[in-house]
Amino acid sequence: MLGLAAIVVIAAVVSVTPPGRQLLERLTGGFDSTTETRSPIQQAEDALAAGNTASAKALASQAMQGSPDASTAYRAGNVQLSAGDEKAAESDYLAGERLGASYPWNFIALGQLYARENNLLQADENLRAATNIAPGMQFLHYDLGTVELREGMRAAAASDFQAELKLSPGYAPARDGLAQALGHAPPSAVALTAPKPKPSAKLTIHPLVAPSPSPTPVPSPSPTVVAQATPTPTPTPTATPTPVASPTVTPKPRVHHVTVIQRVATPTPTPAPSLAPAPDLSKVSADARSYLLGVGQDLNFTRALPDADLSDSPGTIKTKVAAAHGSAELLRLGTGALLQGDLSTASAAFRAAAATAPNDWLPPYLEGLTAQALGDESGSHSWFLASARIADRPETYTSLALQALNDGDISGALKDAQRAVYNDPNFGPAHFTAGMLAIIAANAPLARSELSVAIVLGRAPQRTGYFLKAAGG
Repeated sequence: MLGLAAIVVIAAVVSVTPPGRQLLERLTGGFDSTTETRSPIQQAEDALAAGNTASAKALASQAMQGSPDASTAYRAGNVQLSAGDEKAAESDYLAGERLGASYPWNFIALGQLYARENNLLQADENLRAATNIAPGMQFLHYDLGTVELREGMRAAAASDFQAELKLSPGYAPARDGLAQALGHAPPSAVALTAPKPKPSAKLTIHPLVAPSPSPTPVPSPSPTVVAQATPTPTPTPTATPTPVASPTVTPKPRVHHVTVIQRVATPTPTPAPSLAPAPDLSKVSADARSYLLGVGQDLNFTRALPDADLSDSPGTIKTKVAAAHGSAELLRLGTGALLQGDLSTASAAFRAAAATAPNDWLPPYLEGLTAQALGDESGSHSWFLASARIADRPETYTSLALQALNDGDISGALKDAQRAVYNDPNFGPAHFTAGMLAIIAANAPLARSELSVAIVLGRAPQRTGYFLKAAGG
C-alpha cells in the first residue's frame, strides 16, 4: 500500500496530466473514488487500452447518446477506428462536424479516413474544410496536397505544398511533393497516404507527421488513441564519392615555375531584351469578379439544362409532372418549369427524377440550380455536393467554384475550377471560370492560358477578349 505522502506527491504531479491521473486511480484503487465518475468516453478509452474492444465500442456508442460535443465525437470516432469499425468511426466524425463547425479534428480524421479508402473527393472536401478552419496548422496543407496529387490536380497540390513550406520551411516531404506537382520529380518521390492500410491501433493523422495542435482546444490524449507527431526526418548522410582521376598521372617532383597569364579581351555583353512590365490585374480584379458572378447567374451557364418545351403553361407542366415516370421526361418537364419560374414544380420534377435514377448526377445538380434560383445557397451547395458524389462532372465543379467565389474563398474557387478543367479539358465554361478567377488571384500567366482556351473552344462570354487583353494576352 502506498504511503499517504507518496500519494500526495503523485497527486500533485498528475493534477495537470490526464494519463498520470489514470495511473493514480489504478494505484490507489478504492482510495480514489473518481474511477466511478469517469465519463463513458473515458471508460471507452480505458477499455480500448486494456484490449477489450467490444466494451470500448459499446461505451463509445454510449458516449454519443444524449448531448455530446465535437470533442467527444472525435474521441468516440478514434475508439471505433482503433477497434476496427470504420463505418462507426465515420458516423462519429460526421456527427462531430455537425456539432462543431470550428473544431478541425473531426474534419482531419474524416479526411484521412476517406483518403485511406481512396475516396479522394470526400477526402479533399474534408481536408480543405480543415484548412479553412485552421489555415496555420502544420502539416495540414501537406495532407491536402498529397490527396490533390493523387487526384491529378497538380496546380492545386503545388499551391498546398507551397503553403506547407511557408509553415514548415525545412519539411522535406513537402519539397518532394512540390517537385512532383511541378513535374520535376517521379511519382515515387513523395510518400502518399496508403489507400487501404490494415487497421491500426492508433489514429495516424497523416502518413508522416500529425498536425500540431491548433488554437482550437484539442481533446485530451488517451492511452492509445493518439495523434502522433513525428519530427521532420533528418536527411541520411550521403557518403561523398571519391573522385577518380582519369587518366592516371604519375607524380613528378615539384618544380617552381612562373605561369604566364595571357590577357584576352572580354567581349562586350549583348544587352538583354527589356521585358514588358507584368500587367497590373488589380485594376480589373473587381470588374472580373462582378462579371464572372453575373454571367454565372445564367441558369444554363454550364450548359447542363436538358431541352425543354416551353409551349406548355405552368399548370400543364405541373399536371404532366404528376403523371410522368421516366427520368428523362421528368428532367425535361422540370427544366421547363424552372425556366418559367415555377420553382416548386421544377423541384418536384427533379426530386422525382432522382428517385427514379439514383445514380444519375444530373437530377441533384438541377435541384441545386433550382435552390440557387430560390436564394437558398446552403441548400444549393448541398445538392451540388450530392451530385459530385455521384459523378465527377465539370458542370458541378464550375458551379461550386462560383459559390466559393461568392463566399470570398478565392483559393477554393480556383481549385474547384481547375478540377472542372481537369475533368473535361474541352469544357469551355470551366476554362473561362478558371481564367477569370486567375485574374482575381493576380495570376496573369494562368489567366492568359485559360481565357485563350475558352475563346478557342467557342461560346465564351462576350467580354472574354477584354479580360484576356488585360492579362497581357
